[in-house]
Amino acid sequence: MTSSRAITHNQQHGHQRSDASTIESEWTTDVVTKVGIRLVMILPVVVCILVILLSITGSSFMKNRSNPDENEQVSGDNNLTSIGTISPSQSPTLPPTFIDDNDPQTIQRSALQSLFLDLRGDQWYEIQGWLEIENDGPIEEEDPSSSSAAGISYCNWFGIECNDDGDVESIELWFNNLSGTITTEVGQLKSLKKLNLSNNIITGALPSELGLLSKLTKVKLNGNSLTSSVPTSLVQLTSLSEIYLGQNDLTGTLPMELGVYPSLIRFQLHYNRFKGTIPSEYGNLIKLHDFSLKQNSLTGTIPSELGRLLVAESMTFGENSLEGTMPEELCEISIRNGGILKINVDSSVVCDCCSTSCCRQTLNR
Repeated sequence: MTSSRAITHNQQHGHQRSDASTIESEWTTDVVTKVGIRLVMILPVVVCILVILLSITGSSFMKNRSNPDENEQVSGDNNLTSIGTISPSQSPTLPPTFIDDNDPQTIQRSALQSLFLDLRGDQWYEIQGWLEIENDGPIEEEDPSSSSAAGISYCNWFGIECNDDGDVESIELWFNNLSGTITTEVGQLKSLKKLNLSNNIITGALPSELGLLSKLTKVKLNGNSLTSSVPTSLVQLTSLSEIYLGQNDLTGTLPMELGVYPSLIRFQLHYNRFKGTIPSEYGNLIKLHDFSLKQNSLTGTIPSELGRLLVAESMTFGENSLEGTMPEELCEISIRNGGILKINVDSSVVCDCCSTSCCRQTLNR
């Protein structure tokens, strides 16, 4: 009896363990199933992220591999805008200039650097100082009366002259193998009085920014290959005493606006391609000594208003297509000043009023 109860008890206990194992197994299966489902849902997202990361990493690696000197190349390209020293394998470059609107020396240095680059400074005959890498200090740290023009480095460059404040007053680069075009930044040189770039190989237009140089007294750009018309902005240069634009390829008509210069002494526009008539307004240039319009394509007659130019010594109108009669007013000037005034005209212009005493006629082209 006792043995039967023990058997029964063991059987019940076995069933209980079996039921517990079953429940545990089912719970485990359920958990695994849920985790698996979630992993399956998350897996595509993880794969996408990995693909994107691998793509970015691979692109950067290939870029660096194919352009190992990219940074060096960019640095080299940036140097094209700065002055540096010349080496046998490098062209001259300019140091980077950071423009400060409140610092006139920085502005002027930048304008000179642009002039150097645009006129191919590496080919100039004389280049002293233009390739120096210097940091210009504040002018108040220097003696304003010093010979180095307040210690401003560009004042010592070849062809540059400054006043005691370190402002550029003169640029003399004639016969120096300049080529290319004149930078518009030349208009930043507000204290400039003399600009001489004559007898070089400069092409392109006369920049209208020249009209910003209110202190300019002499402009010598003759003997180049300038091809534009004369900008009317030059009318603002009321201090001009000498204009040399001869021996270029300038075109258009003679601007009547240029007849307002109260101090103009020399006015040379010969050997160009100007057309049209001679403006009567040029009779207002009462201080004019030398007036040259030779060898253009001018037509019409010589205006009688030029008879106001009482101190004139030379007028050349030959090798154009002028006609008519020499104004008596011009003949009278020559008679009054003892024949000092000499006038060159084409043979198509009748010159009876002073004959050969003032008229020198050339054959028409």
